[in-house]
Parts: sequence; structure tokens; C-alpha cells
Amino acid sequence: MDEHHHRSTFQRPNKPFKHGKHKSGRELSTKSKEVTTHASVSNPKNRVALPSKKERVNQAKQIMRNKRQKVIERKRAALSNSPPTIVAIIPLHRNVDTEEILNQIIESIKQNDSSSISDEVQKIEIDGENDFVSAKRMVSIRYNQSRFTFIQTPRDVFTLLDHLKVLTIALVVLPGDGSPVDETGNRFLSIMRAQGMPSVIGAIQGLSEIPQKKRHGIKAELTKFIEFECPNISPRVVSLDNVSEAQQCLRFLSSTSEREIAWKSSRPHLLVESLKWKSENDENKTTEELSIRGYLRGCPLSAQQLIHIPGAGDFRIIRIKSLEDPFPLKKKHKSHKHQNESDDIQMSEGGDSSSTTGNNDESTVGIVDERNVFSEEDLKTENEIDTLGNEQTWPTQEELDETKNKSSVNGKNS
Repeated sequence: MDEHHHRSTFQRPNKPFKHGKHKSGRELSTKSKEVTTHASVSNPKNRVALPSKKERVNQAKQIMRNKRQKVIERKRAALSNSPPTIVAIIPLHRNVDTEEILNQIIESIKQNDSSSISDEVQKIEIDGENDFVSAKRMVSIRYNQSRFTFIQTPRDVFTLLDHLKVLTIALVVLPGDGSPVDETGNRFLSIMRAQGMPSVIGAIQGLSEIPQKKRHGIKAELTKFIEFECPNISPRVVSLDNVSEAQQCLRFLSSTSEREIAWKSSRPHLLVESLKWKSENDENKTTEELSIRGYLRGCPLSAQQLIHIPGAGDFRIIRIKSLEDPFPLKKKHKSHKHQNESDDIQMSEGGDSSSTTGNNDESTVGIVDERNVFSEEDLKTENEIDTLGNEQTWPTQEELDETKNKSSVNGKNS
């Protein structure tokens, strides 16, 4: 069958492009903004020679090498001057024994070097007499060019809130028998999410007592649970039943980076390692001073600021001193000085300052900052009530009792 074709006379060619000699307004405005040079580009002497491919590759390698060197130097500087990493052992079940986990970590370090451990409780000195608080055990460990301070978190909500203010890594411990997390453990996880989830490492205790066939399933189930409760973190999970597993946990801790939390990094905070309380009675007034020693973390602290002690209130700072590091990253030698330094903060109640020098067994490197009476912050936290401005005040206890009595009388009359 013959196919039908249109004649070529009906096919119109495309309209040719006609470039006029005139220039549009956009071209004129663009040309007016250009910087014209008098040198002719067509002249070979004025041309800039482009780098060859080999030169471009070499330049890229140099840039990459310089960036890598800067990162290494930054890490070394942070490693030598950074305070110890605070690891809180948090139990999520009542059958978990945090004391046993801490002892296993200590034994794993003692096999290599027993001098890398500083195991002591928090020291408090009141008017020259030493008193020890056994409820807070702090263990400092030096391992793999890293320093750790382990603290045990009891099954108390308020203690957990205080530990979350200063800790770097949370070592959450789960039982290995497959029992679910109890009510207190779920509440702990909820509080950690509300405060800001830190870096998390999961630990399973008692997994060696489970039959071999069931261990893999229980560990996979607990790992899935921790990953669900701690999203966007990808926590590692390790079993903690012997010394070798404790060494693996330490390797995980040393390679885990700190998760930045905005409200914590923007405020200076300090975990108290030792306290010294001193009171002096004069004829006119009584001066009370509190010296706090610890590693200052977060942003810098000024002596003109107020410091808040949980459960005590706000206080003025007399001075901030820099002390030699009691537990440096490198071991102490007689011919070398400490590279790391800790801060000693002296505070007074009521804003009265004096010239105290801290503990006698501590060598002071220097005074970082001192209080200035003219630029310090005011202890007043509430405005004065203007009764003429009809401002509402907080009800006093007498007003509350009076309202309660009136309501009870009205109830009897009705």
C-alpha cells in the first residue's frame, strides 16, 4: 500500500536568528559595570598561564595536608589541656550493681599500671577538720592518653539531675537476664531526653550467666532498645562481666566524642572534688568562706559573676586561682612541671572578701581573676514591690492562713 507524503512546498523552514547591530538595555547596563583594561587580551604577553593538571593536583594535596595538620594540632592541644571526661554509671534496673562494674574497670587498669588510678571519695574540710562523704565515690583513671572520672549515680531522680549537669558520657547499665527496664529506669531515660541526651554507651551486666544460645538474642534485643531510647546517637553496647570486657568498654569510652549540648557549653560548670569551709568571728561581723576545687568546664568564668550552688543559693566569688593538676595526663616528674591546671574558686557569704590562699598542700600557679566591687553582679534577684503602682506580691503565710480560716468559716455557715 502506498504511503501518503506531504509535499515539500508546505514545510516551512525555521525562522533564522537575526542579530541586529543594536544592544539591549541589559547588555548596556552589564557593559557599564565591567572594568575595562587597556591591555589587549589578544597579546600573548598579557595572558595569565593556567596551571597544569599536575600543578592543580599538587595544590589540592597541599591544602588537604595543611587542613589535616591543623586538625591534629587542635586535637593534641585539646588532649593536653582538657579536663578529665566525666562518666556517670547510671543503673536502669534495681538488680544492677554499679559498684561491681566500677571495681571491674579499676581491676582492668591495675593489671597494667596501678599508678594510673586515683580512687577516693569527695573530701570536705570544715574549720580544719576533715570529713569524708562516702555517698559520692570518684575514681580518676588514666588510660590510652585519656583521663576519666567515674561517678556512681544512685537510683534517685534529683541526684541524676545534678549529674546530668556535669557529665560527659552516660554509661547506662542493663541486666543481662532479659528483664525489662523498671519504672525508675524509664523515668531516668525520660529525664535524660528532657535535659539533653549526652553521649551514651550501653553496658549489659550478667550476660555470662545466660546460656550461650540465648546471649546473642538478648544482646541484640537490648541493643535495639538502647538505640530506640537514644535516637540520633548510635550508642555502642558492650557486655561487662570480666576484666577483658571492662578494657573493651574503656576503649569505647576513649574513642567516644562528647555530644555538645547548647545550654551546658554556654555556661561554666564545675564538678566539686574538694571543699574547704572557713569561718572567722570578728568583733563587728562574721566572715564565712568556702573554697571549691575542681576542673572548670564550659565557657570561661569571671570573678564578677555569681556562682550558684544547688540547694544553697547564689554567692559572690572572691577570687579564682589556677592550681597544679592533681592528676595530670603525664606522670609527675620532679624536673618537669604540670601542664594541666585546675581551678580553685573561693566564695564568701554576704559578699565579704578576705585574703585566703586555699589548701596548704596545693601549689598555686597564679590568680586568674579577682573580685572587683565596682563591676560585680548584684545578689538581688527580685525587684522591690511598688504598692502605689498596684503591683501584686507573693502571698505571705499569714495571708494564706487567713484565707484558709475564712473558707472554713464560710463552709460551716453554709
